[in-house]
Amino acid sequence: MLNSFFSIIIPLYNKEKSVKNTLKSALAQTLQNFEIIVVNDGSTDNSLAEVANMKDERIRLFTFENQGVSSARNYGVNKAASGLVVFLDADDVWKPNHLESLKGLYNSFPDCGMWATAYENVFDGKTITSNYHNI
Repeated sequence: MLNSFFSIIIPLYNKEKSVKNTLKSALAQTLQNFEIIVVNDGSTDNSLAEVANMKDERIRLFTFENQGVSSARNYGVNKAASGLVVFLDADDVWKPNHLESLKGLYNSFPDCGMWATAYENVFDGKTITSNYHNI
């Protein structure tokens, strides 16, 4: 999308069980001005079909022979319509305000060059939050 504020890059390799939830979390953002670039890095499972079943004009899907996650991310960056790139792994999910928070950081610190937020890990139903010291 030419007028996207963010370009979300999702490298995809054999994540058929999680990529649908990943895409749903991206599509459910409170900030909706984005494109999603999924780079299928030679998946051998049904990952590609899971993405193809998600019908949203903001999703762009590319496929090439397996070259690794770094190559997939770089390929996605080269396809991005926006100068502001956000990475999302195909087995992660975002809270609904993630992009809105990043845009707030961008607006507050436009010369920073890189922005990040905290994360949570969920294992067996237990949530482990980020713990940062002296920031």
